[in-house]
Formats: sequence, C-alpha cells, structure tokens
Amino acid sequence: MSCNNKPVRASKGIPTFVRNALVRRRPTQIHSPMRYAKYSNVPSRHQNRCAAVFVDFDNLFSLLTERLEDRSYPDAVITEAIDELRRYLIEELRTPTHLTNAYADFSALSGNGSFIQRSLILQDVDPRFTAGAVQDNAAEVQLCTELMEVLHRREDITTFAVMTGDRLYLPLMQHLKHSGRTVLLVTLDPPSSEALSYLGEEAFVDLCNLLSEPTQRLLLGEGAARNGSVGREPREGIEYLAITDLAARRTLEIIEEYFGQYEEVYLTPLLRKLSELLDDDEHDPKTIINDLEAAGAVWLEKRRGFPYDYTVLLVDTDHPDVREIQQAFYERQEAESDDAYYEEEPYDAYDDYAEEDYDTYAEDEYTEDDLDEDLDDVEDYEDEEPFEKDEPVSYDDEHEAPEAEEADRR
Repeated sequence: MSCNNKPVRASKGIPTFVRNALVRRRPTQIHSPMRYAKYSNVPSRHQNRCAAVFVDFDNLFSLLTERLEDRSYPDAVITEAIDELRRYLIEELRTPTHLTNAYADFSALSGNGSFIQRSLILQDVDPRFTAGAVQDNAAEVQLCTELMEVLHRREDITTFAVMTGDRLYLPLMQHLKHSGRTVLLVTLDPPSSEALSYLGEEAFVDLCNLLSEPTQRLLLGEGAARNGSVGREPREGIEYLAITDLAARRTLEIIEEYFGQYEEVYLTPLLRKLSELLDDDEHDPKTIINDLEAAGAVWLEKRRGFPYDYTVLLVDTDHPDVREIQQAFYERQEAESDDAYYEEEPYDAYDDYAEEDYDTYAEDEYTEDDLDEDLDDVEDYEDEEPFEKDEPVSYDDEHEAPEAEEADRR
C-alpha cells in the first residue's frame, strides 16, 4: 500500500508520526459487466410493446405433483418454465414482460406455501392468493377476471401468455385474438386436434420445451424428451480443430460473458449481440458461427413449438480451445474484480485544514524549557502514590456470583 509521504509541518502537541499514520484506504465500487438483468428492464425496439404472463399455478402444481412422484419439487419446475418463457419473449419476440401473476390457494399446496410465495416474489412473480376452499376453480376464475381487467386498462400489453396444466382457456384466448393481441397458451399436456383448429397451432407452446433436459427426464422419464431436436445425430467422433482466429475466440468469450448461464443460446439474440460488439465490416457473425461449428467448438440444433421453429446454439466444453478460453476469461474476470475492490487512495485527515491553521499551532517553538516542563510533569505523575486495591468482594447467600447469574440466564 502506498502512503502519503509529503512532509508535515511540526506543531506543538501533535506529533509528526501521528499525522503520518492517519492514512486510510477507501473502498470503491466494482465495475463489472451485468450478466443478469431484469426482463422488464431490457429495452425493446418497440417501447410500447410488452407482455403479460398469467400462470394457473394451482392447476399446474397439481398435475406436476402427480407426475413427478417426489422426484423433484413442482414449484421449482414451474419457476424454471416461467423464467425460460420470459427469456424467449424478450430475446426472440423482443417483447419484455412487464407483468407476471401466479394464481393458487398457496395455503393448500403440499409443502411450504409461504416458501413458494417467497420464491415467486424473488423471481419477480406476483403470487395471487385465491380462495380454493370456497370454490374449486377459484384460481381459474380470478385469472380470467384479472386478465380481462389488464386487457382493458393496459394498452401497452400486446402479448398475453397463459401457462397452465390441462385447462385450455380457449374462449379467453379467442377473445384476446379478436382484440388484436398476440396469444401464447403454454400447456403441460398437448392440446387436442379440435383445440388446435379452434385457436391455431401457432398459439400453443409445449411447456416441456421450456425445461432443461435434466428436468424433462425427471418429468417424462429417462430417455424421453420433447425438445423437438431435428436432424442431428449424437456428437460422437467429432474432430476438434484449433481455433486461431481472434474474432472466433472473442465470440466464444462473448457467449460465455452474456449467455454463459444458459445451456442453450438462442441464435437470433446471439447474432444481434455479436453485431453490436464486433465490427460488421470485417467480421460477419454468421460466418464466425459457421467457422466455430466447423472447428467442433459449437453446434446448432432446431427446436419446435415456441410457437415457431427456432435455432439454438450449444457450446462443446470438451473442445480444448473452448476450455482454455473459458478458463482464461473467468481468471481475468476474477483478477479484475480483486483489483477493483479496493483502490489505494492515501488520505491525510489533516488535509481538511488550511495552511494557516497549521501556522497557528506552530507559532511557538517547542523549546528546551518546554521539554523540561513536560519531563517534570512525568516525574510528578510517577511520584504519586499508587491507588489502593479494593478488597475482594465476597458473596453471601443473598447475592450470587456473576458467573452463577450468567449461567442462570443461559
């Protein structure tokens, strides 16, 4: 640590070494890139377009409880699906979610209802309590009532997503479509052919497609998945090629920095981010992705039911250069955070005083006579009789010792 070594003017009664010791370190803020942002705060190209998500938590929780059979917590599966749905809305449809409500009689849910509500609040989901003991379909009725209120009061809500188990809400969704709104009906069970023809296939979303592969296996069983992978054989016998292009290596860093928390990266927002951070005249994002795929560092897969086909990118962490780039990236991030945590700023507490203040205290020189007076004061103090020690306190039956009293408190 550096110190402020500028000479300090001597003054009577304030030793120099005391002044020079008054140096402190000032903590500063860490300026690290934000990797996790609230979905409602992500800017959209159409600032007047936003989405609302309504979750029939009661119906969905009941079905998941039956099918998971204690293999996982139903509320954790629901929150994972909500998070992924909102990510899709902002990254693919460029529509931020401004409202998310979940409806259930939380006191009647198996497990800790208070914990579930707290978890939803932390995820920016508003838990809406319904009187399930009074009416069986109270959650369904209240969801429809509040959704209609939002429809008529919030013109900025252009997309409505309803997440449910097996309740289809077909008349409600049809009314939303007739009102000029975009609708998404996220269901745990695939709809019937009649429902598809009534509302349109593009309006339905398979809830399982919102879940990670481990969660899908818990819900559907080992070896079962409904993620809609198309046209790709298992990655066996992949030949890894060295990644020497600087733009390609920088692309892997960008993927890790901005999308590293996801197992799959939506290709459209990734290309958009690469266009922002790289020079388009020299580096075409699509060409870079193709080069990384040819090197075995990433691969692309098609997905269905969202409600349109879309492409995701997956990073192969077994690639030697990918591991090297990821390790170097996180080591650099950690080093930058450590360096920024404390900033070495010497601080002299007496810098707040003006020069004339020092002169006031230093007008009289500290002469030999002053020294003799100080020494006489010290000798007088040493000649004083020492204080007599108090007699030890004895405790009788009426006054307990402090140790005994403390033990009783415990």
